[in-house]
Amino acid sequence: MGHTSPKKNKGRSPKLTDVQVDELEEYVRMSRETRRMSYLELSSKFPDWIVGELAIKNALERRGYSRCIARQKPPISERNRAIRRSWAEAHLLWSEEDWSRILWSDETYINDSSTRKYVTRM
Repeated sequence: MGHTSPKKNKGRSPKLTDVQVDELEEYVRMSRETRRMSYLELSSKFPDWIVGELAIKNALERRGYSRCIARQKPPISERNRAIRRSWAEAHLLWSEEDWSRILWSDETYINDSSTRKYVTRM
């Protein structure tokens, strides 16, 4: 019978702890302004961490976020505005149980230092 040794982890361990990544994720999702911050701007918001934009990027990617260029959305037409309002009024009295049966998607918007707008999606 042969002797087996435990496998070693490959690569460098993450610079941010799970608690720090939780805080980062909460901060990014907090408001429209924070969702549009570049990785560099985000890293400067947490000066005690002493990490760069790559560590921020990697931490968010490990949580399932990815970035892509956001498409420009056209303004809502009057017809669609009326349809949306009608739908909202029809669902105004829904219970919490009714809403719990809905599957919601989550999108967070982040800009980098260029003029392009990026969206971070799970």
